[in-house]
Amino acid sequence: MGAMKCKPQAPEKNTRTRKRVARETRALYSARTRVPSPTPLELVTLEEAARVVGKTPHNIRDYIQRGRIAKYSPEGQRIVRAHNGELRVSLSELRAFLSLVAQGNERHHHAGLHPELGFYNVPERERTKHVHRLHPYLGKFIPQLVEWFLTRYFEEDAVILDPFMGSGTTLVQGNELKMHTIGIDVSEFNCRIARVKTAKYDVEKARREILDAERRVTQFSKQLTRAPDGQPPLFPEEKMERLKESLLAECNSEYLRTWFAPRALYEMLYYRRLISQYEYQDLLRIVLSRAVRSSRLVPHYDLDHAACRSEN
Repeated sequence: MGAMKCKPQAPEKNTRTRKRVARETRALYSARTRVPSPTPLELVTLEEAARVVGKTPHNIRDYIQRGRIAKYSPEGQRIVRAHNGELRVSLSELRAFLSLVAQGNERHHHAGLHPELGFYNVPERERTKHVHRLHPYLGKFIPQLVEWFLTRYFEEDAVILDPFMGSGTTLVQGNELKMHTIGIDVSEFNCRIARVKTAKYDVEKARREILDAERRVTQFSKQLTRAPDGQPPLFPEEKMERLKESLLAECNSEYLRTWFAPRALYEMLYYRRLISQYEYQDLLRIVLSRAVRSSRLVPHYDLDHAACRSEN
């Protein structure tokens, strides 16, 4: 279980205080991440909405009846039935829906999802911002989805439990919003990724360790190929052969011998041996895992069948 230290939530606050805290939390979050706070509703009448988006009031009523946009009271509360003259619709919801129609993504609304939950225009650099790019993880949701729910339904100091945390996206985003997060996952590797993403670091020391390990592996790799660079060898030839033998002795996996070329296998085994010499060992293990994913001989889509081929 990957967990962060947590404390009990504060006592229930009155409505005015809760709304103020929520506004301040969203403002703090927006300033730190440069991601806009939730879009204002921009409540207008049907006639005003039709005029703004170039539709007719009948079109707007049709969108409401088909569940594409919601009904609101003048105070901004979702309602089922409005009294005469009190029906309002959200311009932001309406624009989001019409944008999806223009993109051919109107199907997003058939599942009854909020129109902002498509995130179609979020660029890849934002979907994998900061630590979310550290290691690939199949099927993880984007951080903006977590932010959408946390900023609407939770406040600073709330305790968030993610019982199927995967690579820790919820933990990271809750951490950014000053919430206390607890993550659970059956996979030890997933827990390791989440711990690495949410740990506190001496950033300069972490940088030095990563670059130093890379430098040493690069020197080792050059000697594997005996590249003439004018530098004295890192190891005498006899010692190099003994080192290679000892590294292979640590590799008991036929899968690794199948998936990686000999040079790449030596490099990853040597890197793994170096890890114990540094402080941020889990961070270096995740960096290694990320690197070897791009170094294998077997294509990604064939990984599930590698064992079958090796046995034939």
